[in-house]
Amino acid sequence: MNNIFRTEMNTVVVDGIEYFEYPPPSSIVKAMENGWATKLVEEGNIRLRPLSYYRAIELPEIGDVNEGNGQWHMEGNPMEIGSVNEVYVWCGALSDTDRKTLLGLDGKYDTVGHISDVSLFTKRIAQTARDAGWQLAPHIGQVRYDRGREVTKEQLQALPWQSNVFQKSSQFAHQREYRLAFTEISLVGRKEEYVDLSLGDCSEFISIERT
Repeated sequence: MNNIFRTEMNTVVVDGIEYFEYPPPSSIVKAMENGWATKLVEEGNIRLRPLSYYRAIELPEIGDVNEGNGQWHMEGNPMEIGSVNEVYVWCGALSDTDRKTLLGLDGKYDTVGHISDVSLFTKRIAQTARDAGWQLAPHIGQVRYDRGREVTKEQLQALPWQSNVFQKSSQFAHQREYRLAFTEISLVGRKEEYVDLSLGDCSEFISIERT
Protein backbone atom coordinates (compact mmCIF):
# COMPACT_ATOMS: atom_id res chain seq x y z
CA MET A 1 0.00 0.00 0.00
CA ASN A 2 1.27 3.46 -0.89
CA ASN A 3 2.15 5.85 1.94
CA ILE A 4 0.08 8.95 1.07
CA PHE A 5 -0.42 12.22 2.91
CA ARG A 6 -1.42 15.78 1.99
CA THR A 7 0.77 18.67 3.14
CA GLU A 8 -0.43 21.95 4.62
CA MET A 9 0.51 23.57 1.31
CA ASN A 10 -1.92 21.29 -0.56
CA THR A 11 0.67 19.10 -2.25
CA VAL A 12 0.55 15.31 -1.94
CA VAL A 13 3.49 13.14 -0.82
CA VAL A 14 3.38 9.52 -1.93
CA ASP A 15 6.22 7.12 -1.11
CA GLY A 16 8.67 10.01 -0.69
CA ILE A 17 7.72 11.90 -3.86
CA GLU A 18 6.00 15.27 -3.52
CA TYR A 19 3.40 15.88 -6.24
CA PHE A 20 2.06 19.30 -7.14
CA GLU A 21 -0.87 17.45 -8.73
CA TYR A 22 -1.92 13.95 -7.77
CA PRO A 23 -2.33 11.61 -9.44
CA PRO A 24 0.31 12.56 -12.01
CA PRO A 25 -0.46 12.38 -15.74
CA SER A 26 -0.67 8.88 -17.17
CA SER A 27 2.33 9.64 -19.37
CA ILE A 28 4.76 12.37 -20.37
CA VAL A 29 7.08 12.86 -23.34
CA LYS A 30 10.51 14.34 -23.99
CA ALA A 31 12.19 15.50 -27.18
CA MET A 32 15.85 14.54 -27.56
CA GLU A 33 18.46 13.22 -29.94
CA ASN A 34 17.87 9.62 -31.07
CA GLY A 35 21.14 8.37 -29.59
CA TRP A 36 20.25 9.69 -26.14
CA ALA A 37 16.70 8.36 -26.45
CA THR A 38 17.99 4.87 -27.18
CA LYS A 39 20.33 4.99 -24.19
CA LEU A 40 17.47 6.18 -22.00
CA VAL A 41 15.32 3.21 -22.99
CA GLU A 42 17.99 0.53 -22.97
CA GLU A 43 20.27 1.68 -20.13
CA GLY A 44 18.30 4.36 -18.30
CA ASN A 45 21.00 6.96 -18.89
CA ILE A 46 19.86 10.42 -17.83
CA ARG A 47 21.48 13.71 -16.91
CA LEU A 48 19.96 16.05 -14.34
CA ARG A 49 20.95 19.69 -14.73
CA PRO A 50 20.86 22.42 -12.06
CA LEU A 51 18.53 25.34 -12.65
CA SER A 52 21.59 27.60 -12.90
CA TYR A 53 22.55 25.79 -16.12
CA TYR A 54 19.38 26.95 -17.85
CA ARG A 55 19.90 30.52 -16.64
CA ALA A 56 23.27 30.60 -18.38
CA ILE A 57 22.56 29.13 -21.82
CA GLU A 58 21.32 31.28 -24.69
CA LEU A 59 19.13 28.86 -26.68
CA PRO A 60 15.82 30.79 -26.81
CA GLU A 61 13.54 27.81 -26.18
CA ILE A 62 15.68 26.13 -23.51
CA GLY A 63 17.53 28.95 -21.77
CA ASP A 64 15.71 31.22 -19.32
CA VAL A 65 17.52 33.91 -17.33
CA ASN A 66 14.79 33.69 -14.68
CA GLU A 67 14.80 29.90 -14.34
CA GLY A 68 14.02 28.99 -10.74
CA ASN A 69 13.60 32.62 -9.68
CA GLY A 70 9.89 32.85 -8.95
CA GLN A 71 8.12 36.19 -9.03
CA TRP A 72 4.69 37.23 -7.78
CA HIS A 73 3.22 40.69 -7.26
CA MET A 74 1.41 41.76 -4.12
CA GLU A 75 -0.36 45.11 -4.26
CA GLY A 76 1.77 45.92 -7.29
CA ASN A 77 5.09 45.17 -5.57
CA PRO A 78 7.29 42.37 -6.96
CA MET A 79 8.03 39.53 -4.54
CA GLU A 80 10.82 37.19 -5.66
CA ILE A 81 11.48 33.71 -4.29
CA GLY A 82 14.48 31.51 -5.04
CA SER A 83 15.99 28.28 -3.75
CA VAL A 84 18.82 28.18 -1.23
CA ASN A 85 19.76 24.59 -2.06
CA GLU A 86 20.76 23.41 -5.52
CA VAL A 87 17.86 22.02 -7.54
CA TYR A 88 18.44 19.54 -10.37
CA VAL A 89 15.75 18.98 -12.98
CA TRP A 90 14.70 16.67 -15.78
CA CYS A 91 12.28 18.39 -18.12
CA GLY A 92 9.57 16.64 -20.11
CA ALA A 93 6.17 17.71 -21.43
CA LEU A 94 2.55 16.68 -21.20
CA SER A 95 1.87 13.86 -23.62
CA ASP A 96 -0.52 15.79 -25.88
CA THR A 97 1.97 18.59 -26.53
CA ASP A 98 2.46 19.36 -30.22
CA ARG A 99 5.36 17.28 -31.54
CA LYS A 100 6.63 20.01 -33.86
CA THR A 101 6.86 22.30 -30.86
CA LEU A 102 8.85 19.72 -28.90
CA LEU A 103 11.27 18.91 -31.72
CA GLY A 104 11.73 22.62 -32.37
CA LEU A 105 13.08 23.29 -28.88
CA ASP A 106 16.58 22.43 -30.12
CA GLY A 107 17.80 21.96 -33.68
CA LYS A 108 19.45 18.67 -32.67
CA TYR A 109 16.24 17.00 -31.51
CA ASP A 110 14.90 14.31 -33.84
CA THR A 111 13.14 11.89 -31.49
CA VAL A 112 10.37 11.90 -28.90
CA GLY A 113 10.60 9.55 -25.93
CA HIS A 114 7.41 8.39 -24.21
CA ILE A 115 7.35 7.72 -20.45
CA SER A 116 4.27 5.69 -19.50
CA ASP A 117 4.77 5.61 -15.71
CA VAL A 118 5.85 8.97 -14.28
CA SER A 119 5.89 7.78 -10.66
CA LEU A 120 8.02 4.72 -11.37
CA PHE A 121 10.44 6.80 -13.43
CA THR A 122 10.82 9.31 -10.59
CA LYS A 123 11.29 6.53 -8.02
CA ARG A 124 14.02 4.95 -10.14
CA ILE A 125 15.84 8.27 -10.42
CA ALA A 126 15.60 8.96 -6.69
CA GLN A 127 16.74 5.47 -5.71
CA THR A 128 19.64 5.44 -8.17
CA ALA A 129 20.73 8.86 -6.92
CA ARG A 130 20.65 7.60 -3.31
CA ASP A 131 22.70 4.56 -4.29
CA ALA A 132 25.24 6.95 -5.82
CA GLY A 133 25.54 8.94 -2.58
CA TRP A 134 23.19 11.82 -3.41
CA GLN A 135 20.58 13.19 -1.04
CA LEU A 136 17.87 14.48 -3.34
CA ALA A 137 14.25 15.26 -2.44
CA PRO A 138 11.97 14.65 -5.45
CA HIS A 139 9.03 16.87 -6.24
CA ILE A 140 7.26 16.77 -9.59
CA GLY A 141 4.49 18.61 -11.42
CA GLN A 142 3.34 20.81 -14.23
CA VAL A 143 5.07 24.11 -14.77
CA ARG A 144 2.87 27.18 -14.17
CA TYR A 145 3.31 29.95 -16.71
CA ASP A 146 2.31 32.79 -14.42
CA ARG A 147 5.52 34.62 -13.54
CA GLY A 148 4.57 38.04 -12.18
CA ARG A 149 1.01 37.01 -11.21
CA GLU A 150 -0.79 39.26 -8.73
CA VAL A 151 -1.51 37.46 -5.43
CA THR A 152 -2.82 38.31 -1.99
CA LYS A 153 -0.71 37.93 1.14
CA GLU A 154 -2.63 34.77 2.00
CA GLN A 155 -2.03 33.27 -1.44
CA LEU A 156 1.67 34.10 -1.24
CA GLN A 157 1.99 32.46 2.16
CA ALA A 158 0.14 29.37 0.90
CA LEU A 159 2.49 28.71 -2.02
CA PRO A 160 3.90 25.16 -1.89
CA TRP A 161 7.58 24.60 -1.16
CA GLN A 162 9.68 25.18 -4.28
CA SER A 163 6.86 26.85 -6.22
CA ASN A 164 9.56 28.97 -7.80
CA VAL A 165 11.01 25.83 -9.40
CA PHE A 166 7.72 25.25 -11.22
CA GLN A 167 7.08 28.80 -12.43
CA LYS A 168 8.03 30.31 -15.77
CA SER A 169 7.00 33.25 -17.94
CA SER A 170 3.95 32.92 -20.19
CA GLN A 171 6.28 33.19 -23.20
CA PHE A 172 7.15 29.51 -22.63
CA ALA A 173 3.56 28.30 -22.23
CA HIS A 174 3.54 26.50 -25.60
CA GLN A 175 6.09 24.02 -24.20
CA ARG A 176 3.57 22.58 -21.70
CA GLU A 177 6.39 21.35 -19.52
CA TYR A 178 6.14 18.64 -16.89
CA ARG A 179 9.13 18.84 -14.57
CA LEU A 180 10.87 16.34 -12.33
CA ALA A 181 12.82 18.35 -9.74
CA PHE A 182 15.29 17.06 -7.16
CA THR A 183 16.44 19.36 -4.37
CA GLU A 184 19.85 18.62 -2.86
CA ILE A 185 19.25 18.40 0.90
CA SER A 186 22.56 17.24 2.37
CA LEU A 187 24.22 19.22 5.14
CA VAL A 188 27.26 19.91 2.97
CA GLY A 189 25.23 21.50 0.15
CA ARG A 190 26.68 19.46 -2.69
CA LYS A 191 26.80 21.24 -6.07
CA GLU A 192 27.81 19.77 -9.42
CA GLU A 193 27.51 20.85 -13.05
CA TYR A 194 25.24 17.86 -13.63
CA VAL A 195 24.19 14.52 -12.17
CA ASP A 196 24.63 11.54 -14.49
CA LEU A 197 22.70 8.40 -13.56
CA SER A 198 22.13 4.98 -15.12
CA LEU A 199 18.79 3.55 -14.07
CA GLY A 200 19.16 0.26 -15.91
CA ASP A 201 16.80 -1.09 -18.57
CA CYS A 202 13.73 1.17 -18.72
CA SER A 203 11.99 -0.43 -21.70
CA GLU A 204 9.15 -1.51 -19.40
CA PHE A 205 7.88 2.08 -19.19
CA ILE A 206 9.88 4.15 -21.70
CA SER A 207 9.61 3.86 -25.46
CA ILE A 208 10.57 5.84 -28.56
CA GLU A 209 7.77 7.31 -30.64
CA ARG A 210 7.84 6.76 -34.38
CA THR A 211 7.57 10.26 -35.87
